[in-house]
Amino acid sequence: MDWPSHPRMLAPPAAIGNTPWRHFHVEIGGFEHEIRIKEEYRNAFGSIKDRVAWALLSEAMAAGSLEPGGHVIDASSGNYGIALASLGRILDIGVEIVVSAGTPETTVDLIRSAGAFVHVARPEHGETLHQARIALAGRIAARTGATFLDQYNNPGNPRTHRQWTAPETLDAFSPDAIFVSASSGGTAAGFARYIGERRRPFPLVVVDLVASNILAEPSVEGRLLVPGMGSKRRTSFVPEEGSYRLLTIRDSEALAHYSLFEEAGDPVLGLSSCGVLAGALNWLALQDRSCRVAMLGVDGPAKYAAHVAACRLDAALAGEIDACMRTERARLKRIGVFSS
Repeated sequence: MDWPSHPRMLAPPAAIGNTPWRHFHVEIGGFEHEIRIKEEYRNAFGSIKDRVAWALLSEAMAAGSLEPGGHVIDASSGNYGIALASLGRILDIGVEIVVSAGTPETTVDLIRSAGAFVHVARPEHGETLHQARIALAGRIAARTGATFLDQYNNPGNPRTHRQWTAPETLDAFSPDAIFVSASSGGTAAGFARYIGERRRPFPLVVVDLVASNILAEPSVEGRLLVPGMGSKRRTSFVPEEGSYRLLTIRDSEALAHYSLFEEAGDPVLGLSSCGVLAGALNWLALQDRSCRVAMLGVDGPAKYAAHVAACRLDAALAGEIDACMRTERARLKRIGVFSS
């Protein structure tokens, strides 16, 4: 690929963007609802993070901070690291990814197999897990000269969604609500900005985990078992007050919805996507009319089977998952989500 001579968004070297839609119908509390899922897991490397990885790489290339044959470093909890490593392999760019101590080994293996060198950050002197990742990435960049893309603070992250994902998602469809995963906060901030600029009348609902709570301070302590859905720290991309609604779910709800799809023989959504779906279903259960909603299917199922199986080895967590599955079976009349 030719490096650009001026800042601009390059065409990605793989199939990223222009993802299709999948439609589900559910009946909750006597009302039939339509859920449209933007299939971001159909991006080349399996998640919405493909967009961010390419946008940040492209901007670095255009600005001249990344040269041919160079290398980059960043922190990641999973999907972004996989996407960045995969793009690096295509472009012959070295990629180093810093993960937190405690990141599921299945996730680390996927990042490595995509072509990245993985560093594990361990907190020092009262650091949080997230702070340790960012600090280690910065130190390595300073020592080696690698380009630190800094997805958690780089304004290119929310700009990717304001200029690319949100228009593609919302220009042809005006839902009663749009649901996005909390993740790094970039998606929420980008969508909030785009919706606000165009004065669209529907709410943006950001779905996060109780143990993450990226839009509040301080974060809640506890296990974080859905890789990439949250990051246990306040995001630097907090949307403007009043531009979004925060809806929290338990890790077990995401794991339960993933298990329901597996049980039905139709595993189409990844763990973060199942978390967003759980949030959307909880929101729909409170409505007093039929609604048409949209959500971002941010990841697919292929990466998570071993992780979910490992989670179910914890007897207490398995009990929570099974209880949530029973609740969903009782709540939902299966019109199109979990077919038997």
